[in-house]
Amino acid sequence: MAPTRNVREECREAVIHFLISRDGFICMICNLTLEDTKFELDHIIPVSHGGKNVLDNLRLLHIFCHRRLETSWNHP
Repeated sequence: MAPTRNVREECREAVIHFLISRDGFICMICNLTLEDTKFELDHIIPVSHGGKNVLDNLRLLHIFCHRRLETSWNHP
């Protein structure tokens, strides 16, 4: 029997590889190069504000940039 695969994790990895290819491994907030393990997926328009889980609404950000952005969405 084949090993159990985590499909969600495989899909996440495929999305990350696509975004790296599309955006050049650059944080879309500060425009600096991302480090291999210190980035997060971000919804440009948050799901809580009607954003969709589609590639056009996703980008990679530094963890710090992502936290700052989340704070700005939560506090108008």
